[in-house]
This record gives sequence, structure tokens and C-alpha cells, in this order.
Amino acid sequence: MSAGQGSLAAAIILFLLACLVPALWRKRGPWDPFDARNAFVFFFALYTLPYPALIYLRDVPPLLPSFDDGLVVRALVLSLAGLLAFYGGYAWSLGDRIAGKIPPVHPGSPAKALRSAVLVLVIGGVLFGAFVTTVGGPAAYLRAGYLGLYRLEQGREYMAIGLTLLGTGLVLLYHAAYETRSRVVGVLTWTLIVALGALLFAIGRRRYLLTLILAIVVYRHYRKQRLSVPVLLAFGGVGFLLFNVWGLLRRFPWHALLSRAAWSAVLQRPLRDFVYTVAGEGEFSGAGVWLPQVITRLASGDLSYFYGLSYLQAPIVFIPRLLYPGRPPMLSEWYVTTFHPELAAQGGGMGFFFLAEAYLNFGVVGVLAVMALAGIVFRCAAGYLRRNQKSAAAVLLYAALISWIPSGIRVDFATAIKGFTEFFFVILLLAVLYSAGWRTRREPVPGAAHG
Repeated sequence: MSAGQGSLAAAIILFLLACLVPALWRKRGPWDPFDARNAFVFFFALYTLPYPALIYLRDVPPLLPSFDDGLVVRALVLSLAGLLAFYGGYAWSLGDRIAGKIPPVHPGSPAKALRSAVLVLVIGGVLFGAFVTTVGGPAAYLRAGYLGLYRLEQGREYMAIGLTLLGTGLVLLYHAAYETRSRVVGVLTWTLIVALGALLFAIGRRRYLLTLILAIVVYRHYRKQRLSVPVLLAFGGVGFLLFNVWGLLRRFPWHALLSRAAWSAVLQRPLRDFVYTVAGEGEFSGAGVWLPQVITRLASGDLSYFYGLSYLQAPIVFIPRLLYPGRPPMLSEWYVTTFHPELAAQGGGMGFFFLAEAYLNFGVVGVLAVMALAGIVFRCAAGYLRRNQKSAAAVLLYAALISWIPSGIRVDFATAIKGFTEFFFVILLLAVLYSAGWRTRREPVPGAAHG
């Protein structure tokens, strides 16, 4: 083992130990995997660790750049410092004090919750139907495939968001089904979830389905019955395997996804491919490339510090291109156009790991500041839920936040904020306020302790 490998091994071990802090030093009660701090740390580690591990094993896939040990150690140590800053922000009582200032939402009307869910689903269905019609009908839509759909959506984003609204509407419908206690609504909800899941499977949109499932699981966890850690580990392991298999299958046309030929081809692949998201050219292993890549490009002069520009421009992304044709590109759009024009020409895109953006703006200070701010935000979310755990509205909004962590971590700030607020969180918040008659209460809703 070289000196570089030894340093990298030490950095990986230290990072893993830091990730175990929430589980080893909890105050009381069982460990809660959906606690805001725990959920964030889990996904942060999932996006951060695979690439350094591949570098240490000298087993980097061909499509990923292979940086030297020293650079990867530097990036991983910086991520570790960021994680400690996150813990510091979370431990600071500021987040809890902010949560105490947010008024609980008045108990809502189940009937109004159902109406709001139906309204969102209808709007989403109309927009999605219009989009499918403009691209040539259902057959042409499905034939386009995973990458082809991104090209078809260019210039039609105002209709393509119908698919996102359908997912948001189903989260609301699940909430309404639980609140109304209606068996008919429950059956309808699960029927629509299965239908949307089948469509997402056919077009390869894994992130959409992951967000939907995670939001429902978190909501059920706090409203109905807490899931035990062994059960979550079992389902999580199976889900992770299926997530990878789905990624292999989406290379086939939609009509062949369940064919014997497709599954035979997948099953003949090496075992490593069944965990390619962490061991190959996947979402999780690829995210770890961004920070060392940005550090290198800044040092070589290929990039210059943004000094907060990508954050300051974030509000502009809410203006539709139809109204602002010259709208500056989001950071991920700019990067892929500048450094990967061939991918941009095909309509493809790339995520931009949020710590890489922080470093690109303010260097080490940016990483520490963004992670500390994340700690404050998640402490606020946890504090609000703890005060209002018997409030269905609070649980719904909290579930939305937790479900967005996997998507928000892997992209730049503007993309994350736009996706989370514009067609997800804001719609859920408006639906909750409508169900409550636009009333809030200053007194907290009593709830059980939040672990």
C-alpha cells in the first residue's frame, strides 16, 4: 500500500466514524432513520464515499476520471470538515428557536384535502396529456426513451411539469386517504400510484419514483406506524438492488423491458453491475467526482471562483424561459454546455454536487458555511415536527423535505430550489393551508418525542 492509499484509507475511516455520530450519541429512544439529521447524513455519505473507495481500490470505471490519491484525500477531508460543520449547525439551538416561531397549521378538513389532491392531479393530468399529444401521442412518447424524453421536453417544460404534478398530487391523495379513512379513496390512491409507477418504470425516471415512495414512507412512519430498522434495512436493500436493475433495463426500449431477452441480458452481466450506482458509472459514485474536479479546474485556471453568483442568480430560474428567453443557465446547464458540449447537444445533462458548487463560489469557507446552514435548516425541520407530530400537515411537509434530500444533494442550488419549491413543497403547503381554511395556530400541537 502506497502512502497515498494509506492516507485515503484513514480519511475514509474517519468519515465513516463521523457518519456514525448520530447513531452512537443519540439522547434517548430508538434511532430514527427518518430524523432530519440522520436522513441527511445517510444520503450525504451515499453520494460522498463511493468514489474515494473506488480510488482506494484502484478500480475506477473507465467513464469516470481517475484523480490522484492526494487530491481525493483533500476533497474527502473537506467533505468531513463540512460534515462536522453540519453537526455544529444542527447542535446550535437557532434552528429550534426558528421552529418555535413558525405557527402550527390549524387542523384541516379531510374533504378539502381530498379536493386539493384531485385538483392537483387534474391539472397535472391535463398538462401531461397535452405534452404527450404535442410529441406525437403515447406511442411516440414511450418510444423516445429515457434520454430522448429530455430532448422532447426542451421548449415544452411548461407542459412536461405535468408528470411532476402527478407525483405531487399522489402524495396529497395519500395524505387525504389517511385523513378521510375512506377505503375507496385508499384503493384509488394505490391504483394510481401503481399506474404512475409503471409509467415511470417504462420511461426510466427513477428519481421521480424514489421521491414519491420516500415521501409516502416517511408520512406513514410518523402518522400511522413507525417502521423498525430491520424492516427498513430489508426493504432498503431490496429497493437498492431493484434501483440498479432498473438502471440496466432502461437501456432497452419500453416494450421490451419485461421481455425474456432483456432480463436474460441483464442477468448475464457481472455482479458488479447490479450495484453500478456505487461501483460503476452511477449517480452515487459519479457525484464524488465533482469536488476534486472543481478543485483541479480552479487550480489550473479552467474555472474561476463565482463568489456567490450561482446563489444570487437562483431566483431567476423561477422566470419561465417563455418570458425571459435570455435567462442565464443554471450552474449544471452551464457546466455541461461548457465542458461537455457533445452531451448537451444530445439533450443530456449532469448533476452538480452541492458541495462542489459551494467550493466553486467561496472555496473552503463556502463548504463549511453551506453545511452549517444545512444543519440549521434540518434542526428547524426536526424541531417543527417534534412540536407538531400529531399534526398531519406538519408530517406531510416534513415528509416532502426528507423525500427531496436525495435529489437536492446531487444538483446545484438553483435546480434544487426550483424543483423542490415550485411544483412540490409550495403546492403541498398551499393545499395544507387551504384544507385548514388558511388558518394557523400559535399554540403548538402536542406530539410525541422525536428521536
